[in-house]
Amino acid sequence: MFQGWMPQESKNRIAAILPPSAGNGKDKPIIFVGAGTDEFSVAKMYKLLCHFEEDEMEWIWKKIWSLQVTERTKCFMWLAFHNRLLTNSTKARMGLNHGMCDYCREVEEMCLHAPRDCELAKSIWTSIVPVHARASFYGGDLINWFKYNLQGDLNKINEIHWPEFWANGCYSLWTWRNKEQHDENFLRPHQPVPFVLQRSREYFNAVQTTKVTTMKPHRTVWVGWKPPGAGWVKLTRTELLKKQTQLVVEVFCAIAKGIDLVDSLNSLAFVMHSWWNCGVCWKDCDLLGGWDIKRWNLKLIRQRLSK
Repeated sequence: MFQGWMPQESKNRIAAILPPSAGNGKDKPIIFVGAGTDEFSVAKMYKLLCHFEEDEMEWIWKKIWSLQVTERTKCFMWLAFHNRLLTNSTKARMGLNHGMCDYCREVEEMCLHAPRDCELAKSIWTSIVPVHARASFYGGDLINWFKYNLQGDLNKINEIHWPEFWANGCYSLWTWRNKEQHDENFLRPHQPVPFVLQRSREYFNAVQTTKVTTMKPHRTVWVGWKPPGAGWVKLTRTELLKKQTQLVVEVFCAIAKGIDLVDSLNSLAFVMHSWWNCGVCWKDCDLLGGWDIKRWNLKLIRQRLSK
């Protein structure tokens, strides 16, 4: 099957490989996917082939979502970082449009072209990026460009940090580009840098105002049990049972003396009802002369008293 597909030298190398056997020892991995271990996984191999570094991606993720910009701008930057913008090149692969930039005409509009390499974008960045940093700013791929600008040490305009100004600038360039395609009456701002700066300053001032209005003094309070002050009565279930039992004894003492107390009988019925709900052990209640308290009610008490 490989006669016409592979050169003879490659076929000889494959034939010289010994088949797996316990006598030949363990296989030696060419690439250590499992950090020096014998474990292999497709996910580890995929990350290795794509040069994916989790620590680096986590750092960029935190930087993007911690920018002092609007949520819409953050979402746009996250999509741009993952090369998910609907550029003309992406539309061309879908068969919806040509792949060239609508302004440059001769350059394919990739995800990095619209916010950086287009002549319209360069007119903004060149006027604000220092001369000594232009080589690093315009060089590198998409991931390196994000890393370079998210570090925040490129430039600072008034009180606005560079990552915030850069993110707002990228979002504004993309918004203007889309409006030019779908709105015939749209015109770009004549002074784009002050426009982006004003956008950044407005959000910065809004965040500072929100912090002032929503900031409340905080104090630490240790929550724990404290003994009650004067005038408080501690009443546990055992003490409550004792008091109710004492009430029952007083009622029956009054009954034994021939005193018909309606209020006392009502209190007695209430106490027995509460005992029944609380699951009191009736066998231990010998204070009432061994009567069957469990079946008592107010009607039965009055029948016994009438006798």
